[in-house]
Amino acid sequence: MRDLKILHIQDTCTGCGACVSVCPKQCLTMVEDTDGFYYPYQVTDSCVECHLCEKACHIITQANNLSEVSNDTYIFWQKDEHVRQMSSSGGAFSLFAQYVIDNGGIVFGSRYNSERERLEVTSSDDCGLAPLRKSKYVESYVGDSFREIAQQLKANRMVLYCGTPCQAAGLRQYLSLRKISDKKLLLIDFACHGVPTNKLFTAFKRTLEDSKSKVTAVDFRYKALNDKNDNWHSATMKVDYKSGNKKIIYTNSSFYFGYYYFFYCSICLRLSCYNCHQVDHSEADVTIGDFWDIYKYKKELDDNKGISFLKFNNPKWVGLFKDLASTHFVEKLPNGVLTDPYNKRNKLRLLAEREKFLGLMRKFGYKKAKRKYYGVKGYVKYYIIFSLKALIRRLILKIEL
Repeated sequence: MRDLKILHIQDTCTGCGACVSVCPKQCLTMVEDTDGFYYPYQVTDSCVECHLCEKACHIITQANNLSEVSNDTYIFWQKDEHVRQMSSSGGAFSLFAQYVIDNGGIVFGSRYNSERERLEVTSSDDCGLAPLRKSKYVESYVGDSFREIAQQLKANRMVLYCGTPCQAAGLRQYLSLRKISDKKLLLIDFACHGVPTNKLFTAFKRTLEDSKSKVTAVDFRYKALNDKNDNWHSATMKVDYKSGNKKIIYTNSSFYFGYYYFFYCSICLRLSCYNCHQVDHSEADVTIGDFWDIYKYKKELDDNKGISFLKFNNPKWVGLFKDLASTHFVEKLPNGVLTDPYNKRNKLRLLAEREKFLGLMRKFGYKKAKRKYYGVKGYVKYYIIFSLKALIRRLILKIEL
């Protein structure tokens, strides 16, 4: 076996899979490690030392593939109440995605595969648009999606891809290396808190199941627009079962406190997330996310139904956005209003806590690791504090709305 450089960057590898996709000899594949994260693994000795895997790696090359830069930032929400409800924030992704599909294009995003128990990048040709909407707080398996996107672009079809900033950087570098035109590519990334392990999510999911019914889908950001207490700010979770039953998990639930709290506290993320290379730079055309700073900017606009921000990293699709958004709510933000909501620069200090928790997971499994991580006093203390904060937020919103 060749000693490939791509196999020795575990601390910084983002799992984008560009190295696997570009290999002409199919020497590499993505394999899940003991903590539940995907890394490249050499499966054959047919390597010809072309070093394309290294050139495709956006961490090793640190390439900047954007020729123009823009700082235009907007807030937006859909006037269509149904689309807004079915979106995590204001429906910015759906605005672009529906346009692409209506014009014969194809949309790539992530949906949960309940049979394989993992999040996977797939296309609207396979599943339609609905499963690709909304935030999913799990690492997504890229699979052959980069190759599929390349084929669609070569066929002169419009393509929208939405993924993490690291996936967007990986795709951009992959297409550049293969000299495939991205003229018809609309590349979107999102404000990223970090990538949590699928192993933890799967263990959490199984605590919601019983022998009679398995979980088929989880909506991490369920919204019921007719309930002011169960909306954008509440971060309620909805679980769908194979039996057809549904379960609503509120923010102050002990179930929610487990998985979501570990994600929220950044102690179950991929190693590369603790020294993120995409903090000050994005290879995507557009970055979207929740505009949580609405209460600082114009509090009166916050109806608790979801507000998106869109930051255009280049001017390529600004004109299209203005045309599409003209029948919805849109407002350009002054410079400096949009801030990083997830404090990506300040995660290195959490590495020790990550190792402590994931070490317990390796040894004891999810339920016991959760108890041992907090201890009895700590669990009660943090659960009560977390629950009280959630309750107070809900009461404040109820009063204000």
